[in-house]
Amino acid sequence: MDYLEEIWEPLFIHDSYACRRGKGVHQAVMRLRQFLRKVTKNGTYPACFLQLDIKNYFMSIDKDILFSMIAPKLNIDEALWLLHTLVYHDCTADYHFRGNLGILNKIPPHKSLFKVAKNKGLPIGNLNSQFFANVYLNLLDQFVKHQLKCRYYLRYCDDYVLLSRNSEELTMWKDKIETFLDDKLQLKLRKSFKLQPVGNGIDFLGYIIRPDYLLLRRCVVNNLQVKLRKYKSLLVKEGRFYLRYMFDEGELEIGYGCDIVALTDERVRNSEYKRQPAATAPALHSTHIHSYFHFCLNDKPFYYIISHYYQLVHFELQK
Repeated sequence: MDYLEEIWEPLFIHDSYACRRGKGVHQAVMRLRQFLRKVTKNGTYPACFLQLDIKNYFMSIDKDILFSMIAPKLNIDEALWLLHTLVYHDCTADYHFRGNLGILNKIPPHKSLFKVAKNKGLPIGNLNSQFFANVYLNLLDQFVKHQLKCRYYLRYCDDYVLLSRNSEELTMWKDKIETFLDDKLQLKLRKSFKLQPVGNGIDFLGYIIRPDYLLLRRCVVNNLQVKLRKYKSLLVKEGRFYLRYMFDEGELEIGYGCDIVALTDERVRNSEYKRQPAATAPALHSTHIHSYFHFCLNDKPFYYIISHYYQLVHFELQK
């Protein structure tokens, strides 16, 4: 995949995000906020946003179209053979099932590779699929930027946002995008979409984004609270000893250990708690919490929200 990425990375537009180096969630959010400031000239002009999403994107990708996009870029027989193997591999033909078959049967048909047509669909979560998904929609990116001449356009996987001071222009762009997706990529837009003033805020990637400030969605804060409570419940009192926590570095070979900022302070490490066996702990990577702290440092309202829970953990652990 590194070989393909080297070929395609220069061909992608700057503002396509997800599964690209330096193009994660936070970069996409900050870029959209920058766009909002530019299109409104720091809030002095009204503007609107159009937010679209592709219906069942991964299950709708046409492998023949995908292969035809990438193959012309390769002139090595071995690379073409490997590309064909990766693209046309049928995950439903050779697999080992473990678990509850009843749960598998509850998956909606439009989200299952077992129910899609031949040569349709890519497995969600597969790293190759993430790269191929970006390649597949690069054609749309080029169309929006160079044919529609949309200056403020940003895409994160199959969720994308267009900005303009003219709502009628956004409506026209939506119709043209819908036609383009159907004709060129055999994709459909979801019926639900948003065409609203930017002052209402854009619900994007877990944040409510406005020209003048950002808000973390309540569900994100609630999920963070739940995870912190879950980890706190794994700590039990056992005298005043210096004990390592399940979160410490070097514990990965034991189970789910990882270095979590909220639990590595000296005050916590010297408290009256010890860790339970790491194998009993649910998985939680350090970036789930640390990324929030890192991102919030540049935005005080965010910082105060998250730091409240950070301080709460210290307070509760030291009781």
